[in-house]
Amino acid sequence: MKKTIFILLLCIAVFANIISVYGFEENEKVNYYQLNLDSNVQSIKIDCDLYGNGVPKVLDPKRVMNYTATTKNEILYIIHYLNSFNLIDDGKNYMGYDMPVAHIYITQNDGTVNEMGFVSGNYFERKDNIKTLYKTYKTDYKEYQQFIDFIYALKTGQYQFDNDVTFEPSSWANAYMDEAIKDDLVPQKYQINYVGKINRYEFCQLIYNLLDKEKIIDSDIAKVSSPFTDTDDSNIIALYDNQIIKGKSASAFYPYDYITREELATILDNVYKFMDKDNRSKTEYKASYKDKNTFSSWATKSIDNMSSLKVLLGNENNEFCPKSYTTKQEAIVTILKLSKLITPVKAN
Repeated sequence: MKKTIFILLLCIAVFANIISVYGFEENEKVNYYQLNLDSNVQSIKIDCDLYGNGVPKVLDPKRVMNYTATTKNEILYIIHYLNSFNLIDDGKNYMGYDMPVAHIYITQNDGTVNEMGFVSGNYFERKDNIKTLYKTYKTDYKEYQQFIDFIYALKTGQYQFDNDVTFEPSSWANAYMDEAIKDDLVPQKYQINYVGKINRYEFCQLIYNLLDKEKIIDSDIAKVSSPFTDTDDSNIIALYDNQIIKGKSASAFYPYDYITREELATILDNVYKFMDKDNRSKTEYKASYKDKNTFSSWATKSIDNMSSLKVLLGNENNEFCPKSYTTKQEAIVTILKLSKLITPVKAN
């Protein structure tokens, strides 16, 4: 997919109690959004269209779409996602526009509708209800793309919530989550729904973040075409290009499928091997789990390796449960453990 700043079709919506901020010095990082779980937002309307001199030019349904989120899970997740955007004051105002626009409509229970959005690559806010005056802020293009993908996945029913969205991990995971966040292993947008199942897309984003943090992966894949028909996410393509992940078929990645424990072990093992330039990850360790006969053949060695390194272990009954799904907090714990192994490997 051709990625240009001019193709920025993003619609985001946030609830009623947004705090609008103006008057920041140029390039000062700003954070607007006050997360309120008791929000009185009725709906979030997503209204994306690409215009070039007023003429629609893109047919990609992810770039030209209308969607209204009305459930609590969707609204909370979208609000939290928007909270994570890195917005920097560029010191500019726009007086009207004739360029790519993505509108954000926030509808409250009392019928009040507020508007904001993105115009020509910048986030904008309507100021004092003056229709032609906008304050703009710089944003990151990759964040646009990922948010659009998320909204499209909601619209098409690919992204599923397996329970009510929450913001607190289980008690046993609290200390691990605090440490992982402190170590920059969990970007803000993924600090949500810890007890829910994690999908393949989200886990890949966390793995990419780890490798990017350690500065050991080449993210310049602009000229690399996606091998998959169901995702063109640049981080996933980079992981594929470095033989860290594979699709579930020759042409499909299935990004929003929940990730199983044996898939988790395989990706973690590939990351460690990717980092292990001296090939120290070879091991003769054979895990002796009771359910070893249920392992997929392609996952057995990785399960052995990750068990040997104590990155991913079985339960108290000595079962690995390879086909069971993984929660986000469980996945983050494995990334935290892996990160402690990666630094020594990198040093050598």
